[in-house]
Amino acid sequence: MPVLLPSAAAEIFGARHAGEIYRRLWLTVPLANFLGTTAMSKARDAAYSRHATQLAADVDDDTFVAAFGAAKSELPALLSNKTVTLPLLLKLSPEGTADPSPFLYNDVFYGIAGCSALALACNVAAFKWPLRSSSVSMQGIKS
Repeated sequence: MPVLLPSAAAEIFGARHAGEIYRRLWLTVPLANFLGTTAMSKARDAAYSRHATQLAADVDDDTFVAAFGAAKSELPALLSNKTVTLPLLLKLSPEGTADPSPFLYNDVFYGIAGCSALALACNVAAFKWPLRSSSVSMQGIKS
């Protein structure tokens, strides 16, 4: 795909500006990679802590202290040290407690979807693409 970008930039913006646009693109990609992965990692960590807190609330205080050697008030420190994990909390939780593991990346995927929607909106605004299919020419299409 990166091989096609210089020709696409020349086609869209003209050959005069294509080199500068392509250079700026590759200067921003590493920054976007770093910021994007950092933000998504923080969202996943926040979801993990939120689900662990919800599971710990269902565990009896004495059982929690016996299993982890600390009170529930120490949960953030126990999570950061990986002393408390979701599987361990599930073992201590009441029968029938749902495993929150499949939902850990929901916030991450919502963030990715939001960024994709923002990118689409920026592209529509920048290139003034038609939003309705009725305004698109259908000359070359045969039924």
